[in-house]
Amino acid sequence: MNVAPATVSPAPGKHRFRGGADCRRSQGRLQHRRVLLMHPLVIHSAVTWMLVGLIWTVQVVSYPLFRRVGTDAFAHYHLGHCQRLTALVIPLILAEAATAGWVWWTGERSLLFLASLGLMGINWLSTSVFQGPIHARLLLGSSVDGIGRLNRTNWIRTVSWSLRGMLLAALLLRGNMGH
Repeated sequence: MNVAPATVSPAPGKHRFRGGADCRRSQGRLQHRRVLLMHPLVIHSAVTWMLVGLIWTVQVVSYPLFRRVGTDAFAHYHLGHCQRLTALVIPLILAEAATAGWVWWTGERSLLFLASLGLMGINWLSTSVFQGPIHARLLLGSSVDGIGRLNRTNWIRTVSWSLRGMLLAALLLRGNMGH
């Protein structure tokens, strides 16, 4: 015996329940959303945007506050800053690199993605050439010149990560996720 799908009139303030084909379509849309949320490009973009938020916080909050720390307390303060920030940054940078590899492995070769990889290289290069050595010198003690150089050169990473996030957002908006 064939029975028609269930339809119930909604009570005030309640959603309408529909059985049958409507329910299957709804479940299909939900499944599609789950697949999209687990797509490598979505995950990669999310990690990159976490780093964008972090670099802006460092640029406009953390580094400018270095100037307010007294000379006697600076080395201890800076060491704490480096240790805590490293604990946040290293897992995110490793996740960014791993998910970039995952996106590459899925076959993504668009100009937007390749340009974003170049910007990731700029971030690593800037860290090793500029910010890393400046931090190493600042661990020995406060230096107004060193803090200024750190803040100025960090704009390279701030702009680069921001552009990287925008490129990945453009790639997502373009709908280039293997579908």
